[in-house]
Amino acid sequence: MPTTLITFTLFLPLMLGAPAPAGPVIHVPYFPATIPFRETAIVWFGQVTPSQNYTDMRVGYSNSELYVNTMTFDRLLWYDPNANPNNLLNGDTSILYLETAGPNPRRLRFTAQLNWWEPRTNYQAAAEWNGAAWQPVNIPFTTQSGWRGNAPNDYTNDDGWTMTFHIPFASLGIPPPVQGTGWRIAATIVDLDAGGGSTTSLTWPPNAIIAHPATWARLSFGLPQFAPPPVRNPQRVVIRHNLNGAVVSDASVGGDTTCGAGLDRWSQWGFANYAGLNRFNIQNQADVSDFPCFNKAYIVFPLTSIPPNKEIVSATLTLHLFGNAGNPGESTASLIQISTVSGGWNESTITWNNAPLPEENVSYAWVQPVDDFPGWPGIPYSWDVSRAVRLAYQRQTPFRIVIYSPDDQYNSGKYFVSSDTEEWNSAARPQLVVEYGDPAMPRGEPAPTLAARSLPE
Repeated sequence: MPTTLITFTLFLPLMLGAPAPAGPVIHVPYFPATIPFRETAIVWFGQVTPSQNYTDMRVGYSNSELYVNTMTFDRLLWYDPNANPNNLLNGDTSILYLETAGPNPRRLRFTAQLNWWEPRTNYQAAAEWNGAAWQPVNIPFTTQSGWRGNAPNDYTNDDGWTMTFHIPFASLGIPPPVQGTGWRIAATIVDLDAGGGSTTSLTWPPNAIIAHPATWARLSFGLPQFAPPPVRNPQRVVIRHNLNGAVVSDASVGGDTTCGAGLDRWSQWGFANYAGLNRFNIQNQADVSDFPCFNKAYIVFPLTSIPPNKEIVSATLTLHLFGNAGNPGESTASLIQISTVSGGWNESTITWNNAPLPEENVSYAWVQPVDDFPGWPGIPYSWDVSRAVRLAYQRQTPFRIVIYSPDDQYNSGKYFVSSDTEEWNSAARPQLVVEYGDPAMPRGEPAPTLAARSLPE
């Protein structure tokens, strides 16, 4: 008698108290052809002071290459007019470290120094770890350098510089990574603030040890997917500040909606605190000289209203837009990124310089500009954060996020209502809606023995 093989998918609940990832994760978006600057994943590190630098790093990939851009806020720009590939650390320099995956992983270093008008040939170099030291290696790749300010190699204040890496997969001898492939990544920014002086450097992730790639960040190709588990007794909870006693904290860091008006960009801007502000701005752009206009927002949602031992089915973050930077018609759509953070913060003391760094980019949504005030509560925009909320719930921690954008255009700022808005506008506050339920298989019950059955046809 013919038989049919029946297969089963068994969903077992993940245990609470799941360990945190070892270091940050970048989920790299894929693009079939050209990689758009304003749609990349973005991470950041450093501080803005007269003697310290801050860097935004954007990452994307296509069928042909890995794209990495570093944008560094730097008061004084210096490079070596006589640089050569064997001596690139005596100027403002961006260093990218990669460890590939597969049966023959490679540990690689790509170094690129800022320059002005000279050809890039002498300002970039590749090296590979041979087990004992970095060895120069012939890997074709390209870099593009840019800067804003007075001019490099003098003592007049500048604004910053950028470096873009284009690393062809063919140059590495590998095909384009399939989605889900994991590499390791780290970066170092070398800073020179005086001709003939000594350099300083800052490495990301902060705890990375370059000799040990396991301490670097994880580079995951493609954006993560979430498959909701089956549940019994579905429930829904809305988490919003002052709703059912919930305390949702949020904070704005950067230049607010005024581009840091009245603040010195080097000695004051990075230390500004906006406790109690009833709005926050999300703004970035490709012109580093406008960094005083950049702004991020941090939010913490408690998850204590979700009972223990539940399964998260979905979670949606909603923010309300009420305006944007620029005059009518000057602003464009922005792809706004949600990332988790693992560290806590205090609304009364958080600043651009001390705010927690992103742990993992988890969701994106396009936000359109508004030419006219839409009326309260504003225009709702939502992000799917199901996977991230599930992980926070498993860790028994609040859902902590930071909101930023890899945008490139002037007047890109998008203005949202914060949790500190007045009670009459409470419906506009940041809101998290979580759907959950009991595990499809009650906890504590042994998993049934599933065997293939033969059915007559």
